[in-house]
Amino acid sequence: MDSIAESTSRNSSAIPIDNQSEIVVEAWNGEPLKLDDGYELALKSVDIDGNKVYQELYKDGVVVDSKVIIPANEANGTFVYSRPGRLPNIKVHFKNFFRGADRDAITVDSIWQSCEANPHSILIKDSRSLTITSGKSLKLEEEYELALKSVDIDGNRAYLELSRKGQLVDSQVIIAANEVDDTFVYSKPGTEQKIIVHFKNAYRGSDHDLITIDKILQTTELNPYRILISSNKSLTVTTGDALKFEEGYELAVKAVDIDGNRVYVELLKDQRVVDSKIIIAANDVDDTYFYSEPLTGKEIVVHFKNSFRGADKDLATIDSILQ
Repeated sequence: MDSIAESTSRNSSAIPIDNQSEIVVEAWNGEPLKLDDGYELALKSVDIDGNKVYQELYKDGVVVDSKVIIPANEANGTFVYSRPGRLPNIKVHFKNFFRGADRDAITVDSIWQSCEANPHSILIKDSRSLTITSGKSLKLEEEYELALKSVDIDGNRAYLELSRKGQLVDSQVIIAANEVDDTFVYSKPGTEQKIIVHFKNAYRGSDHDLITIDKILQTTELNPYRILISSNKSLTVTTGDALKFEEGYELAVKAVDIDGNRVYVELLKDQRVVDSKIIIAANDVDDTYFYSEPLTGKEIVVHFKNSFRGADKDLATIDSILQ
């Protein structure tokens, strides 16, 4: 809520008229929003997708109106904080979010922080990409910490809290752009080595999750011009399995999000995690199954028209078979 206005007289306990500051209001057991002249606005519930809000307006404790609100939910991928009456001194930009069955993760791709006492003194200016998982926090200067508290069920919004010396100073709901980012790229620090893996699509099933990889390139750590792996062959990897590379590297698929649009992966070197990333595959239409027998060249081609996921059965419509 970034704009509040009420054309009545003020009192000291009400939110100031034409208040343009952002506040986070909690649903269900949260305190109602105190307005002027005995009015209170209570957020009763948010739908499962986080796109609609049911709220009630009270006057002296009696419900006088109610409405379902549908916010624009436009992307606002930057957490901005400033102490009251001062210029912003902390800005953290989020590239994407991931909501998994057992873990949440966010990608930060820009951090900027200035000194509170001297806003012209820059403490942090970092454009490197890093991943933060649930239960961990981003350590900033001057004893600030930004913690990921939760990611919504669709993986589009994250609730974050900023604290200083253990005391909460701000909280915000951030909506990342979550644009397609389907390639994992890694270089060992101090080298020009490259590990590049392209993800074609991801699948979240009831008993197992899958990803399709259709390109792998790896060069050696010592000589970036020496190619160890160069493959355009399509292969399927399940969560819990690891894709083995040369020189002790392996890429582990840790989780696929609930909608099957995002994948959380970790790169290991000699069993130690050296990098991690949220992958957002394009998931373009790929409606034809093709198989060619290696020895004879015999082909099987099956075209799928549509698919259906039901409560008690799953169905697929096939409209063409060639063998």
